[in-house]
Amino acid sequence: MGWRITMSHGDLSLFLARCPLPAFLAGRFDGVYRFVLVNPALAQAAGRGIEALTGRSPEELFPPELAQHLNAQLDAAWTSQQAIDLTACLPHETGPRDWDMALIPLPDASGATAMLVGYGIDPGEMARRRMAHQTGGQLVVDTFLAQEALVCRTLPDSRFTFVNAAYARAMQRGPQHLLGRRLADLLPEEEWAAALAHRARLTPAEPMLGHILRQRHQGGGYRWRHWVEIAAFDEHGRMLEIHSIGRDITELQDAMQRVSESEHRFRAVVENIAEGIVLADSHGHILYANRKVVEILGWGVEELHGRHVSQIGNPLDAGELGPYLERYLRVRPAPVGSSGQESFARHRDGRMLRIHFSLSEVELDGVRHFIGVLRDNTAIHEAQQRIERLAFNDELTGLPNQRRLKEELGRLLDRPGARCTLLLVDLVDFSALNGTIGFAAGDRVLRTAARRIADVLPHDSLLARFGNDRFAVLLRDVADAEAGPVLAGRIAVSVEGAVPEGHGESGFRLPPVTIGIAMAPHDDTRPDGLLEAAEIALLDAKGRAPGSIRSFMGAMRSKAARRFATAQGLRRALDQGGLFIEVQPRYTADQRRLTGGEALVRWRREDGCLIPPTDFVPLAEETGLIQPVTEFVFDQVMPLLARLRPGQRVSMNFPPAQLARHNLTAMIAARLARQGVPGDRLGIELTESALIGGPGLLDENLRELQRLGCAVAIDDFGTGYSSLSRLRHLPIDELKIDRVFIRDAARDAAGVAFLQAIGAMANALSLRLVAEGVETESELEQARSIGCHEVQGWLWGRPMAPDEFIALCLEGDASQLLAG
Repeated sequence: MGWRITMSHGDLSLFLARCPLPAFLAGRFDGVYRFVLVNPALAQAAGRGIEALTGRSPEELFPPELAQHLNAQLDAAWTSQQAIDLTACLPHETGPRDWDMALIPLPDASGATAMLVGYGIDPGEMARRRMAHQTGGQLVVDTFLAQEALVCRTLPDSRFTFVNAAYARAMQRGPQHLLGRRLADLLPEEEWAAALAHRARLTPAEPMLGHILRQRHQGGGYRWRHWVEIAAFDEHGRMLEIHSIGRDITELQDAMQRVSESEHRFRAVVENIAEGIVLADSHGHILYANRKVVEILGWGVEELHGRHVSQIGNPLDAGELGPYLERYLRVRPAPVGSSGQESFARHRDGRMLRIHFSLSEVELDGVRHFIGVLRDNTAIHEAQQRIERLAFNDELTGLPNQRRLKEELGRLLDRPGARCTLLLVDLVDFSALNGTIGFAAGDRVLRTAARRIADVLPHDSLLARFGNDRFAVLLRDVADAEAGPVLAGRIAVSVEGAVPEGHGESGFRLPPVTIGIAMAPHDDTRPDGLLEAAEIALLDAKGRAPGSIRSFMGAMRSKAARRFATAQGLRRALDQGGLFIEVQPRYTADQRRLTGGEALVRWRREDGCLIPPTDFVPLAEETGLIQPVTEFVFDQVMPLLARLRPGQRVSMNFPPAQLARHNLTAMIAARLARQGVPGDRLGIELTESALIGGPGLLDENLRELQRLGCAVAIDDFGTGYSSLSRLRHLPIDELKIDRVFIRDAARDAAGVAFLQAIGAMANALSLRLVAEGVETESELEQARSIGCHEVQGWLWGRPMAPDEFIALCLEGDASQLLAG
């Protein structure tokens, strides 16, 4: 026959429990057939308990010869995907008994055999077969007359010689109306053809066979019947008659059909559920695994069947999951609802997965089974790790962040007798550099600096990114007064230097670093207190020459407090009008002709005290106040430009970061247009730190400003850190020599030589030279000797109020400035 059915495990369990026939469900695991489910009728017929049969193989239950025979029949049904009828002599506690059995394959969703359903009928002792041979057709057993079994005897031409009442009822005729009639005349043609094919297989060597037929019922519809036919032969091998014993299995088939339909619904749910589901027998061997388990672990259904659940992660490597499952199986766990365990499992391709696995116990037909729910939490775990990394690590450099540093510092200082050294490392003028070279290149600077710092750190130290341009180094169990400064020196040497060229970027140099150092327990024993001490030491270092290294001292606190008060006062001055500008005139060096001036910001405190620019301009740069200060100066300068004579200009300082803003040139052009003045009346001055980085938006903006007519100058040249190669390509018009070099040239030969070198370089680059801070005639002569085009300083003009400067420009007379 060619029909197949598909069943779910749960519904099969229910069906087999109610089936009156001895029945079982078998599966093949690693080539071994095992009884997955056994119903009570079979257990009773076999004279054994259900537990003794479930999960066992034929080799474990039967003698070798019988086990080999059963395995061959099971294999035939499995591979052919066709129902198989067989006869087997099975052991019983009362002695061997003959059984007629049917094996029906159950396919999975792909059509491959997944399980086998088997059931049997006991036609009586072997004596019945011997009687059939000996009596030539007298196989009439009284018990059959009272049973529901359909019994008949026919001649080789299919003529009835005996029928019992059940058979007659099935044919809807009285027994007397059947006797003498031919079965071939009563059955539809296709049914008789199927029955005849089975009869043809009866031989003296194999006189008894079983088969299943679907037969049309006289009242309409079809009935399914299982037949066992025993043929009697004479001594010459000629068939004498056939004894047929049948059971109506329509209810069984209908139930199986309902189970099949239910199974399709069950499979649609279980196979598409978001979690992996496995079913295991009482010994922990997997009987079923859904599609999600295959998707999660990468192992096929066939590879998982028969495996122990402790090997769910990998048939060769159970990982952490194995011990949990083995322990679970030993202690007889609670029913469904176990919270499970998070552990690791290995995917087939070798990847480690983060798995949540819960195992619950259920009882099916009195037999202990386990249901496992498998969930892949790898993505969730990785997301949690990413969140934790973002919470405790800097995304750009991969280093621990400030939060992580503080936690580590807290743990360290909580220990009795804890000692440590903390260094805060600040990149000098990084904000200006970042604005000059662009954020992408600035990120590369930070990554390079982090790598270079890490290269010189001792073992068991912690490097963290503490702020935008700041790193922190924690030396555990080190409080040597010399250890911090020595390491700081190595860091300073390691960081400063050229950065390799990047994608589409020219190479540039990293800025120097300023470092503050604090030690525990000497400076403080609290995390916040130690960080504050290191911050104060860093601020003290930043108030000195670039690249300074300072260890904390108690006196620094009062200085830091003053700096804080100064910053607060500067904020108030910006809000309340405490700032103002003065303009210092500039003259030609040879003829003392007034060419313009430089706008200088001034701050008068509420108490009337005038604060020197050297006290608040660097502080404004550190605190981010330099931008609003610059905007204030720009707003004050713009009205002056319209009052200048042709050929005169007023210049002002711009931080490199502001000069690298995208909308800068458009904003300046718009303001010039509103004032109705040409661009050549505005001069742009920038500090030497602009030379640290490579070409970028700053260069583009400077070229745009030059096209507007603005003159671009490097202010205080010689006091900062610069690259001569960068100077060569930067779009500038003039160099303003710092007053220190003018003063030194008037005092010694070395100063003269240095000043001459600057003059030669400016001449070679076709740059105008301006000498700042000229206060004496000898300094003026030095400026003239190297070819300075212009000078500014107290010798010819002190800073003055804007109105005074405009009056000077209009008069064109400098005589009033000669007196001090």
